[in-house]
Order: sequence, then structure tokens, then C-alpha cells
Amino acid sequence: MNLKNLFTLFVIGAAALAVAPAQAQEQKKSGRLVFGPQVGFYSPTSEAARSRFGGSWTNIGLGIGDVAAPKSKGELNFDLNLISSRSSDAEVLLAPVGIVYRRGTSENKKVRPYFGVSANLLVTNFRSNYLIDNIPSAWRTGVGGSLFGGVSLGNRFYIEGRYYSFSKVQNFDFSGLNLSLGFRL
Repeated sequence: MNLKNLFTLFVIGAAALAVAPAQAQEQKKSGRLVFGPQVGFYSPTSEAARSRFGGSWTNIGLGIGDVAAPKSKGELNFDLNLISSRSSDAEVLLAPVGIVYRRGTSENKKVRPYFGVSANLLVTNFRSNYLIDNIPSAWRTGVGGSLFGGVSLGNRFYIEGRYYSFSKVQNFDFSGLNLSLGFRL
């Protein structure tokens, strides 16, 4: 198992342990803890990042508990995404970790639009074997934030669009657009 996979498992496990006790209390009513995948597509806005690492990346995650209803007065939460791309000459893993402020625009139980902002620490691991940069694999950090909007449908499904803006890391700007959806089983 390489370091990238180990880090990914560690981050998902740590997030699950941090969220599980609070979610378990909420789930006592139904008697079971609900899990589900979160998947999405990411497109960097920088031509240099797209040419080295590809134009369409994926993000994956594991959601624990019901899809939280965004409150109309707003609330702060923990935020983590894992975004990656791989080719024979280059690979990248982005892990924006931070605090998110999310606010709902409706109290409707079935369809709940929301919007928000985040402040993130960007943890990256990337390599590029192209002759012009020849960057070895290493862990690097940056900072950034995002603006987003989405819709929760009931407590089992959501779709969200987000724009991430990050500082440059090793002369690469990893800022980009993310579209993700999640559901609970």
C-alpha cells in the first residue's frame, strides 16, 4: 500500500471517528447509522494544471449519517474533500481540509437549497515526470477557500457546485470547479 492510499484511509477514518459519535446520537431514532458515497468531478481552471494532470479529476468520500439540513440561520462545520487524478506521467491528490459556513435558504423538508463559504488548508501530494518540470512525489501544503451552492433533497441526497481558490503550490494553481453529489443508503 503506497503512502497516498494510506493517507486517504487515515483521513477518511479520522473524519468518520470525529463525526460518528454526534451522528450516532441523531441516528438513535431510526436505530441504525446511515452511510453513503459522495462522488464528484473536478476541473482545474489553470491551463498548466490541466496540461500536466488532466482536465477532469474525480473526488470521492464517505458520508456518515443523514444529509444534514442546512439551517436558515447558518452553521459552522468541518469540511474535507479528496480530489485526485492519475496518468502515466503525472498524478495528484488534493485534500482541502477546513471549516465551512453553510446557510439554508428554505425550511422545506423535501427540497432545501443552500449556499456557503469555506476556509481550507490544502494538503497535496503530486508528481510530474514531464521533462519541463520533473517534480518528484512529496507532501506539500497551501491555503485556500471556496464558494458553493447546492440542494439537499430530503435527508438522503444532495447535489453541490463549488469553486475552490487555492494558493500556488510548487508553481501550480490547483483552483477549480467541483460538482459533487452524495446519497445515503
